[in-house]
Amino acid sequence: MEQNPFKKILFLITSAGEAKETIRKVHGLARVCHAKLIILNVIDKMQIQRMKRFTNQSTTEIEVEMEENGWKYLYFIEELSKNQGIPTVILQNIGVVETEVLKEATRLKADLIIAAKQQKKTGHIRRLDQGYLYKIVENTSIPVLIIK
Repeated sequence: MEQNPFKKILFLITSAGEAKETIRKVHGLARVCHAKLIILNVIDKMQIQRMKRFTNQSTTEIEVEMEENGWKYLYFIEELSKNQGIPTVILQNIGVVETEVLKEATRLKADLIIAAKQQKKTGHIRRLDQGYLYKIVENTSIPVLIIK
């Protein structure tokens, strides 16, 4: 019997939230592989700055709000994972998305990185938000699975 190459899967979530179908696919893969699921939410510093331009909130207020929402989402996905018997670790970092993903994947010795490609955004916003996917793929030797 062939040994499973994926023992630790790092799953990047975004503040926009992944569709239930994406989470279902990640859970299915983790179950089949008997893998530990590391769920990472990165509060993007660039996104905070973009949001600041369009609101009356301070950088700190935006960051706190994003952090609180991020933890709620992480706890929600963690509960779903544990209900399915998937060993799960949740993390939330503040920084540049690709830098944080690569740092945590290396530190935690992930065997696979999974990220979802958001389909609803268009034009310049989509390029800004999805540029990190290209940078992750180009700067790691760890396999990367992008779910559409």
